[in-house]
Amino acid sequence: MKIKITSLILISFFTGYSQSTSFGDKIKGNVKEYTETWYNAEKNDNDYIKLEKKNYDTYRKNENDVFVKVNFFSVEKHEIPQNSYNNKNQITETINYYEDGEIMNRTKYIYKNDKLFEDSSYNDSDTIISKTKYYYKNDLKVKEIKIGYSYFAGYSVDTTKISFEYDKNKNLIKRTYKSQYQEDVDTYKYNNENYLTETHSLAINGEFVYKRKYIQFDNNNWTQMVVDEAKQPDGKSRCYFIEREIIYE
Repeated sequence: MKIKITSLILISFFTGYSQSTSFGDKIKGNVKEYTETWYNAEKNDNDYIKLEKKNYDTYRKNENDVFVKVNFFSVEKHEIPQNSYNNKNQITETINYYEDGEIMNRTKYIYKNDKLFEDSSYNDSDTIISKTKYYYKNDLKVKEIKIGYSYFAGYSVDTTKISFEYDKNKNLIKRTYKSQYQEDVDTYKYNNENYLTETHSLAINGEFVYKRKYIQFDNNNWTQMVVDEAKQPDGKSRCYFIEREIIYE
């Protein structure tokens, strides 16, 4: 069955508790769990046609009030990151393991004034491989600087800088990513009720990377979205339609 998406439902306001989702946005309100179902989609002028179902993932709050993907089968320690938290439910360390139980890599997080200040990542021999510092202004993150260390074929260092710009409502409107190998610019559009309605990502040369269009909302969060990606090596674009079912407490 094909469903043509044409209307925008833009109601209510974002309120209350928020956490980052798999898309990096914030989920609002007192949410218990949510499920994202992916479909292939087809672009038709400015509209998108929903096609066959691909897969779905469910995210549920854990004992630290952090949303994690639900695994419906038993999962071994090496299959998912192992996180430690402080008494404010902030992640203080993430460890990834090999199948034999040995540490693959780990990341430690430092907070100041309840905000992430620095994180450092280490490989399996406990050698540092990257360090990121976070900078804030007026309670908003304005910059990240990441130093990457490489030990292959000699020692080298790569610096990545990410800057953030906001509108008068403190909505993120621009993210600029610059490294030795890549430069991208992401822009964000909102409606009058501060709902995020579109995200565009362009390479520094203006080449299209992807677009996300948020097309339906409940009283707090988006419930339908389309993703339009750049052309793949086969010359075809990839479009996806995503439905999100949210269960509130």
